[in-house]
Amino acid sequence: MTELKERTITARWVGPELQYEATDTKGNVIKMGGDDFSPAELLLLGVAGCTGMDVKAILTKKKVDFDSIEIAVTGKQPTQYPKPFKIVNIHFTVTGRNVPENAVARAIELSSEKYCIAAQTLKTEVDVTTSFDVVEG
Repeated sequence: MTELKERTITARWVGPELQYEATDTKGNVIKMGGDDFSPAELLLLGVAGCTGMDVKAILTKKKVDFDSIEIAVTGKQPTQYPKPFKIVNIHFTVTGRNVPENAVARAIELSSEKYCIAAQTLKTEVDVTTSFDVVEG
């Protein structure tokens, strides 16, 4: 079996309604709920960031001259609970002069099939477990 690397984030309720702050191991903070990102949007954001970083790195390695990369991730989900995404579309816009379409297509394919952890996770069954502590206040 492949060794599993562990990653942990924390999310803390900051109120007054459903607002949370999530913190990663480097101390970066993202706000969720209310007027901020929804958790579902953050899932799509993770896919955009992950695959965008892959595609940028692959195109750079192939010495493709581009000016910008923009990723739009659209998720479609049922209106009733549970609401897991049923369809996710990742659309890339690569801007530059003489950008070879085959290089962009290959970079996207490599990200989708091999490198992007977020997209790969959406494609697989994941064991999700829960646990809890109750602390006297």
